[in-house]
Amino acid sequence: MERRIGILGGTFNPIHNGHISLAQTALKELDLDTIWFMPSGQTNLKKEMFILPAKARSTLIELAIEKFDSFKLSTIEIERSGITYTFETLLQLEEMFPEDSFFFILGADCLFSIEKWKEPTIIMDKTTLVSAVRGEDDISSLKRQADYLRQKYNAQIHLLNFPAITVSSTEIRSKIANNESVKGLIPIEVEEYIKEHFLYKGMENA
Repeated sequence: MERRIGILGGTFNPIHNGHISLAQTALKELDLDTIWFMPSGQTNLKKEMFILPAKARSTLIELAIEKFDSFKLSTIEIERSGITYTFETLLQLEEMFPEDSFFFILGADCLFSIEKWKEPTIIMDKTTLVSAVRGEDDISSLKRQADYLRQKYNAQIHLLNFPAITVSSTEIRSKIANNESVKGLIPIEVEEYIKEHFLYKGMENA
């Protein structure tokens, strides 16, 4: 039986409450069966940023989503060697799960830059793009961009009714490195694991 599967990808460095809220909104609004949290492996976009090893980021994701029956961790991208490309992931998913439909959840900034991604035509052919608006000022421009992509690529795009995400992984890493509180920004299980294993401590260029 066909499943409707949401894909929420990213470095998750670390996963935070904004990711969880976004997944919950997409799950309900699009009537999805499940959402797969998919940490990236070696990306072509964030080479200079301090990124925890894939195993540590995956552990944090598992801790954050273990109470949600409809959420699961997917390690497809971190199991591949070399630079991770979204189009390769979607082709792999199509081969592995030919009966299922995939919904690729991404931020508004990605919807504007997706033509610069490798093989954007394949990406927009293999999945429905689900974009979250980051702020009220972005709505009109985001609608114009969505219409442009629909006309040029015959893309399937859903604009998610989701409030702006005010928390970022960059902010969280900085707070942890400076011994500031991250209460309410990340799940408590993630916070405890980070503290216990001294993650993001003493790092430079967080």
